[in-house]
Amino acid sequence: MNPQVTIQQKGCALTSSAMLLSYLANKTVSPQDLNNWLGNNSGYANVTISGQNHGQYTLIWEKVAQYARNVLGLQVYYNSTKSARNDTQLNQYLSSGFPVVLAEPGHFVVATCQNVNVTGFGYNYTYNIADPGHMSRVNLNNTSYNNSYTGMRLFSTVKPPSLGSMTATAHSPVYMTITNPAGEITGPNISEIPNSGYSLESLQDDTNPAAPLDPPTPMLDLVMPMNGTYTFDVVGTGSGKYTIDFLFFDNVGNSYPEQLNGTATLGSLDVYDINYTDATGSHVQITQILSTTESVTNSGLSSSVQSNGTLSTYLVGGVVLIAIIVVSAIVMIRRRKTTLGQQ
Repeated sequence: MNPQVTIQQKGCALTSSAMLLSYLANKTVSPQDLNNWLGNNSGYANVTISGQNHGQYTLIWEKVAQYARNVLGLQVYYNSTKSARNDTQLNQYLSSGFPVVLAEPGHFVVATCQNVNVTGFGYNYTYNIADPGHMSRVNLNNTSYNNSYTGMRLFSTVKPPSLGSMTATAHSPVYMTITNPAGEITGPNISEIPNSGYSLESLQDDTNPAAPLDPPTPMLDLVMPMNGTYTFDVVGTGSGKYTIDFLFFDNVGNSYPEQLNGTATLGSLDVYDINYTDATGSHVQITQILSTTESVTNSGLSSSVQSNGTLSTYLVGGVVLIAIIVVSAIVMIRRRKTTLGQQ
């Protein structure tokens, strides 16, 4: 955690992780001990936007699992980031006795079990929770959550074939999409790549509910990604310098960081090739293949491109930024280039 921010203020992700590990270890795992280890082992991505530190560190979830294995001796692995509600998947985890970290706007809690209430007209259900910031909130029916959640952070005790993974954290004003060697895409509102997720991480001060949320931090997670060349797009949502912090893991769980720096304008596009391999001790190669600071607007797109694009709206600091993600158009261009290269 940022030394200027306490665990009590913005340690809900950290403390939720400690509670999950305490359950799995059958002993108390201290949030402070976990925090100290994460701080010394690349477990946080520092959030700096336009040169300003916003007092938040974004938790790298794969590092929580690594702490469980290396320090606690537990066989715990990070499965994936889910950026939408999925009760079916949540129920599967809970019915097998495995708690789940749930994302709420600006907050994280731990779901412990499903709570079914039978009525004369049928039944309704909610989820019992452990809330690191508010002990009195014991289920999602609390008015602060209205029986909803926005995503899940999934862990497992089943060892995967490879511990390889990659995490990318963007420090605004940008968002990201990534395309794997099979042409599958993960980014805002799309998650085609297996075991991948895209989230906007932002924390509320639990000691001061009236304080504004931290600026949202875009984050990409790919667990057990295939080896090969990925295309990584950085799209501008405003004007300013950006930083992308990567953390790559090889097949035995060794991690190493990489960083990209650039300048964005609204609608600008920087494209990078990431040559990833999970071979033990290998490092990825990142090469920039396109950079443009030309703004893209809806009126400036041709009708054929508009029909293949996805329109996403972001609310950042009270200002609505419209970003045009020309996902299908980019994919078609890449496939056309591949075809030409084979001729």
